[in-house]
Amino acid sequence: MTNKPFQLVISLDTYAWMFNIIGLISRTPQDFVIMIVTDDSNSPIASLKKLHKDVVYLQRIYDIKKIARLLGIPKIINLKHIPTKIDLHKLVAEIQLQVLLGGISNIIYQKSYFLDEIIKNIYYKNEYVTNISSYTSSSIPFTMHDVGDIEVKLTGFEISRKDCIIKSLVGLPQEYMNINFLDVEFLNKEV
Repeated sequence: MTNKPFQLVISLDTYAWMFNIIGLISRTPQDFVIMIVTDDSNSPIASLKKLHKDVVYLQRIYDIKKIARLLGIPKIINLKHIPTKIDLHKLVAEIQLQVLLGGISNIIYQKSYFLDEIIKNIYYKNEYVTNISSYTSSSIPFTMHDVGDIEVKLTGFEISRKDCIIKSLVGLPQEYMNINFLDVEFLNKEV
């Protein structure tokens, strides 16, 4: 019996992946590994600016674990890099290790200049990664003007589940508040 390869989702912050591709992930959550790059606990929860960053961090970890348990995502990795001091060599090594040891065949990452370079380099040096795509880098999901190469049409149930998941999150920063969802999630094919 061979194990099915996993799909690695890389998010720069705690919540971007949930807003942009949770519908896709919820279809086969057991096939996904989520990697969160930065520790965004310095970004306050909504308007609660006086909470200590450790409290914010713990709430966001709780949110992540709750969603993973609810959907059945087998692994979420929080690298906890400081956003302004990301060690690129360490990040490259962490992603490469996950790809090699984690049985990763597809990578879906949050679009950003530095992740573009890292992921493409990993793709060209690794024979196991067969597909790379990205999702929007903003906290606001794609609009109809940002249509990607790959369109994932969500069912009514998937939209409802996405809405319930997002509404259950307590640790959201202000930029994620009051976002309406489309019935489609978009990915850009990178290679």
